[in-house]
Amino acid sequence: MTRDVVTLHFLGDLWANTWADDDRLYLSWGDGTGRRCAPTIDNREPGAFVSPWRGFTKVAPGCFHIPPQARLDGFWKQFCRTLDCQTPSACYRLCPFTDSGLIALSGPVPDFAKTECAQAGDCIVSRDLPTPGALPFPPNYVSKNDKCASLLSLGKRLYYAGFTPNVDPHEGYVALSDDHGRTWTKVMGSPWTGACPFRVVMFVNMGRNYDQNKDGYVYALATRLELEKTFSEPQALYLARVRKGAVAEYGKYEYLAALENGRPSWSLESTRAIPLAGLSTLATGSAIYHAGIGRYLFLAGVMLSPRGEKRHGALFEAPNPWGPWKLAGEIPGDNISAFVAKGSGPGSVFFTSAGGTETYELNIGRIDMEVGR
Repeated sequence: MTRDVVTLHFLGDLWANTWADDDRLYLSWGDGTGRRCAPTIDNREPGAFVSPWRGFTKVAPGCFHIPPQARLDGFWKQFCRTLDCQTPSACYRLCPFTDSGLIALSGPVPDFAKTECAQAGDCIVSRDLPTPGALPFPPNYVSKNDKCASLLSLGKRLYYAGFTPNVDPHEGYVALSDDHGRTWTKVMGSPWTGACPFRVVMFVNMGRNYDQNKDGYVYALATRLELEKTFSEPQALYLARVRKGAVAEYGKYEYLAALENGRPSWSLESTRAIPLAGLSTLATGSAIYHAGIGRYLFLAGVMLSPRGEKRHGALFEAPNPWGPWKLAGEIPGDNISAFVAKGSGPGSVFFTSAGGTETYELNIGRIDMEVGR
């Protein structure tokens, strides 16, 4: 990593994204507000990730100071690491908390802060993706808890690879939007349930609006879990493909079932899918095709050192989606990361990071690569 990380103050994590036909970068956040403000569940007072906050002070009409709590866990910890919980005069406006929301950013990466919506502090396109529902707060709310594993722009349509609930999902699915993310339709009848390894689907982005693809297929890597909770057992990754015109048709997905002398064989049955050799992750990651170096890349934000005593990120590369995959290098940090689908240079790529060793907001860094011949 060769440049300072740029921080944009949109509260949340995950930040899966895609580069759309309108030249904007669409990014989905999880468990946050999408703005630099205090989360609320009722629009009257601040509310926390697990239960309503206590001890807050109304400093000005509609503006609240949020004090640190004795037990800094979960969203509390991330919020007070990101915003000022110490200064009594520091107050924040209220914004709705959502499981999964969407922002759109214009202009060059990473200088989105110069764009009008970033200066105004509101680049939000939609909340409660893929469809509005209940918020995850006890005692009177039912949890929906949908999260985004990846986004893909293709033609005039955005695709959302979602899963529910977080960490150990029981379902992965596809949703679609034909109005640049303002409204979404969940495609029902997903087969990615139970023990299926395609519960967390990560589309492989290929340039603006998927324009770098040559063979007519959309490729997707997948894992069973969003996060391996013990941080000790790296997850295998699996591969699927589908024709570009059939991304919303579950029955037309093909799964990598065998590799013989580097040649893939495909099956319509996900139970026949084989793990990709040389590729693993402890948490959801991100995949792109990098035209500058002619390689497929996968970014894992959380990995273990060989002896397992330290976590870091990792960059993997391959000549084809099915491999052979190899570790290209370690990335400093320990957080949820995703490639930025826009703005790659001949030998560089931007990425997002949030939580863990980074603040709980949209941080953008850059990786420079040297390619051996």
